[in-house]
Amino acid sequence: MMEKMKKQVLQSDENMVIYIKVKVRASKTEIIGMREDGIFKMNVRALPESGKANEEILKLLKKHFSDYCIKIQTGKTSSMKTLLFTKKVIE
Repeated sequence: MMEKMKKQVLQSDENMVIYIKVKVRASKTEIIGMREDGIFKMNVRALPESGKANEEILKLLKKHFSDYCIKIQTGKTSSMKTLLFTKKVIE
């Protein structure tokens, strides 16, 4: 399904949606770059069990995007994920 979607970063004033391809059991947790189709590539050290890899993904991204709440929108059990970034409201 996701392969048929247009791959890019979708952004509005308060929200941003990105697509990532995750490789688990890597030697280092890191963002590798972006593919030609707009999907980000990411390596994760954790195993894909009990949500450990997803937790590691969110932990790394929250370091770099602290102004956003980040949620895995689709792909919780897949290597292809859609992430929703929502701008935090400061009152």
